[in-house]
Amino acid sequence: MLNELRAFLPMAEKVKARNPTMPILNHLCIENGAMRITDIETTIIIPVDDDRIYTLPIPIIKQILKQRPATIEITPLENYKMKVLFDGNTVVFPILDVKEYPVIPKDKFKKIGTWTKEIFLQLYKQLDFVSKDELKPALTGVWINQNGSINSCATDGHILEYIENLQQDIKQCKTSGKFSGIIPANVIRLMAKYFRSNIAVYVSENYIRFELPNKIEVYSRLIDEQYPEVNTFLKQDRSNEVKIKKAGLLKAIQAARPFSNPTTKLGILTVNNGTIAVNTRDIEQNIEFETHVPAVDRKGEELTVGFNMDYLEMVIKDIDSAELLWYYENAIRASIFRASQDDCKKTCLLMPVRLEEE
Repeated sequence: MLNELRAFLPMAEKVKARNPTMPILNHLCIENGAMRITDIETTIIIPVDDDRIYTLPIPIIKQILKQRPATIEITPLENYKMKVLFDGNTVVFPILDVKEYPVIPKDKFKKIGTWTKEIFLQLYKQLDFVSKDELKPALTGVWINQNGSINSCATDGHILEYIENLQQDIKQCKTSGKFSGIIPANVIRLMAKYFRSNIAVYVSENYIRFELPNKIEVYSRLIDEQYPEVNTFLKQDRSNEVKIKKAGLLKAIQAARPFSNPTTKLGILTVNNGTIAVNTRDIEQNIEFETHVPAVDRKGEELTVGFNMDYLEMVIKDIDSAELLWYYENAIRASIFRASQDDCKKTCLLMPVRLEEE
């Protein structure tokens, strides 16, 4: 049990509810040869060589493990008490009834494929684009649409990253069913950090379940909200297009940012005459900045548009290409950024900042 506790506790800490309203959620549950932790939304289960039924308070187990014991012996006592012996020391403490512990989801699950560590690492990178606003629950996770291929999307309402054929070039990744749902950010972080094997994926109406080697299971409740209509954004007009060297634009953005308004981070980009002008202004300090980036090629109309410079830098950095394509319709519609290669899988959208009328 000592090795299992050492391996499990770091994962349990990532799942354990902070300041839980139910005291039982501050405990590990050992039942029927398995140990589990849950915060109601996410549950991790690992097998243990112990058929007894009891709970263990996480704070006390943490204190014991901090002393790096060589051995540990756990003995349930009467009246909901537990005795733990470790390296000649004895600790007796109260525990709670296993009957109070939330049960494992009993939904009907169907297998939708086998995902690999590369899938979760790519989803983890997308978390930079999700919202941290709890009032927008649909945007706090990554939307997955699997129908032959795996497509994913993350957005906070200002920036958006869409990846097509996420599993392309990953030989061990297999899909075997349709699925559309929003996976919470927390479980994506968990899977990307702690698990590096091929993972069988099952879904029900309310949950997604991951089965790993050695009978480890992870359950996560799907976010039950309507996700924005991604295809509406992706299919917008692309008649206006400019090709840019990524390094040059990124250098201009990074030079301009320190001179922008510290609150709005507003930058104004003007596309015309084969160049892109980048302007920022800090009215309070009476500072104005301007630089120019040559355009490789341009088709369509000229444009003057405002962007949050932090978001713009984030989008440009995210595109893995020496040259990128910027598609736009006008100064109030989202701009699309993609790599210039034909096989580009990633599309980024950035909402503009509405400019005041001069």
